[in-house]
Amino acid sequence: VSAWASGKSLGGGSNLNYMVYVRGNPRDYDNWANITADREWSYENVLPYFKKSLEYAGAYQENAKHYGKSAYGNIHVENKPSSPLLQTFLAGVKELGFPVLDINGPQQTGFSPLEYSQRNGYRSGAFQEFLKPILNRSNLYISRFSLVTKIKFDKSNRATGVWYVRHGVKKFARATKEIILSGGAINSPKLLMLSGVGPEKHLKSIGVKARVDLPVGKNLVDHMVMPIPSIISDIGGFQPEKDFSPDVIMDYIKNGNGFLSLPAMLTLTGFVNSKEQRKTGIDWPDIQIYLQELSTYSLKPTDFAKVFQIQYEKWDSLFKSSYGKNTFGFGIGLVRPKSSGEIRLRDRNHLSKPLIDPNYLEHPDDVQALVDGIQMVLNLVEKTKAFKNLNARFPTDSLIGWISSPDAVVDSKLRVFHTRGLRVVDASVMPVIVNGNTNAPTVMIAEKAADFIRQYWADQYAVCPGLPTYIFNRVLFNQSCFYYRLP
Repeated sequence: VSAWASGKSLGGGSNLNYMVYVRGNPRDYDNWANITADREWSYENVLPYFKKSLEYAGAYQENAKHYGKSAYGNIHVENKPSSPLLQTFLAGVKELGFPVLDINGPQQTGFSPLEYSQRNGYRSGAFQEFLKPILNRSNLYISRFSLVTKIKFDKSNRATGVWYVRHGVKKFARATKEIILSGGAINSPKLLMLSGVGPEKHLKSIGVKARVDLPVGKNLVDHMVMPIPSIISDIGGFQPEKDFSPDVIMDYIKNGNGFLSLPAMLTLTGFVNSKEQRKTGIDWPDIQIYLQELSTYSLKPTDFAKVFQIQYEKWDSLFKSSYGKNTFGFGIGLVRPKSSGEIRLRDRNHLSKPLIDPNYLEHPDDVQALVDGIQMVLNLVEKTKAFKNLNARFPTDSLIGWISSPDAVVDSKLRVFHTRGLRVVDASVMPVIVNGNTNAPTVMIAEKAADFIRQYWADQYAVCPGLPTYIFNRVLFNQSCFYYRLP
């Protein structure tokens, strides 16, 4: 059993992620373009949308091609001062033949100090940066404490509104143009299926009337990360029970500095190719490695048990040989997994949690890639001079064990097939998961969706040059000078 977090707050999942700013590999997006048969999703065409939402204050500000010069973006990205452990890691990976480079400009094999979606040490999330500055707009209304329960469709499968519950009272919101569903990779599929859009056989089995038969909930892919959290060395990471002090707290509150500004104490990441991927001759990394500068402390088993949903006793056994010592850790992530699972409804009750089967490690190549990542970390700690100089060693118990696709639910403009007036705009629309952290790509998807929507409705209200503008019987001229009936 593993825990799946859901962003039930203003800003959604951007309030829960680790604030690591990673875009993914250019080949991820070129692959999207091939799958969707739409060059809009190529790396060349999504790059401007990464830059559009970015206020970049990181280490690579001279790279105008990938970051731009504007200081007016929404998501603020910044870097942090270096540390002895980070410098040791960089020296170690260089010994193993890996470059140190900017992993976002563009991504390739190599390692880099992390940059974070933060503003002066505080989270730079979707609500703070996009919604909060415009809360006084007359055309914006936010219904807090509201849970959407079902999408209403008319006889032509046009989405006309949503039912929702607020403080126990059932309400209805009507849509005059279209509905944009942004519930996330779990709740968007759940709501579609509750509304009759999904696998017909499954919906009928739980008593939901199937309106549109689509593979909603299929092809669920997640980045699995395996922690190696307790490597003993002469220099360790942040030790809460020793390093907390009024000065540390005040430095963070006033200046946004210090260990308290580091998400989960992660300071570095890198991307490498597994043996299987290297055989292809294509530099498209499938393993991501993190450095975590966090020492073992008395409450670490309790904290890790809550985060990873693994019993306290197992974590306590894992950490017992490193209590009171300087330690640090690694995370090894599968970022191009071949295993996939699915999301299904438990029943037709909107309050019931969905059934989530990620099907981790079902494909043997995923197991081998994870082993390759572990071996790389072993080589780094045991064979490089940089880590030998720290007397770094493992405790004996330290390892834990879209349109052209038949599986598509939305088209390349994010519209749900066989419906009208309904789009999905969140991470669930990725035809293939990107090989890095997903927050920045999700913001990019939202930026592109905003342009899709603006252009679509501009086209609907456009008129032919030289002809009078008129509306009669809800019929308009469009830009091609054909009569077009409003949806």
